[in-house]
Amino acid sequence: MDFEKNREEIDISFEEYYNMLIEIVRDTSHEAYMMDVILPLLRMCCVDDIKVVPVFDDRAVGRKTNKERKVLDRMKTISAPNGSSYVVPDYILVPKDYSYDNPKKPLLMVETKLPNIVIKDDSLLYVDLMDSIRNYDSQIKAEINACKYVVVTDGFTWLFLTKDKNGKIIKDKESVSLLRKGKRNRKIYEASKKVNPPEWKKIPETIKELLKELKPK
Repeated sequence: MDFEKNREEIDISFEEYYNMLIEIVRDTSHEAYMMDVILPLLRMCCVDDIKVVPVFDDRAVGRKTNKERKVLDRMKTISAPNGSSYVVPDYILVPKDYSYDNPKKPLLMVETKLPNIVIKDDSLLYVDLMDSIRNYDSQIKAEINACKYVVVTDGFTWLFLTKDKNGKIIKDKESVSLLRKGKRNRKIYEASKKVNPPEWKKIPETIKELLKELKPK
């Protein structure tokens, strides 16, 4: 798989993204398969000399041989220290000279969560990601300590988080929701009917802003 395709070759529309995400969640209900839509979108967010690499399946566990110890050293480079252990993000945005054998400290980490939804026709019974974000406090704080910011998404909602001076997790940028609330029930949502709603453009725009700040001068 080529993780360095030209961004012009990988642009996807909101409609493609949304339909694929619904299909993945409905048919697999497994977070890992969300890569099919999350990775193309994150590629659209990369600025010059930065690329995105999926690492969610790279966790090193069990007894270590000498070769595995090298793997473990790599994991410590790309992960976020968390006490005596470390937190492995799902995706990392790194300098272009990053490779498996030449790992680099991530500029930005991205966490994905399986959305909490029930799909019915064109509507969704959706529990907003913000309602469960506190369940991941330890993980997110570790990643913020490592990168200053962390992006957390369930595909429908995108959060751009950091910490205040008291260590409390806060939004650094306005969150982006690709769903519209129903008029009568706050948990009933539907997709925007626009081909490419304004919210769709805000995701790459916001991540690019963060990367420009974090990129070494």
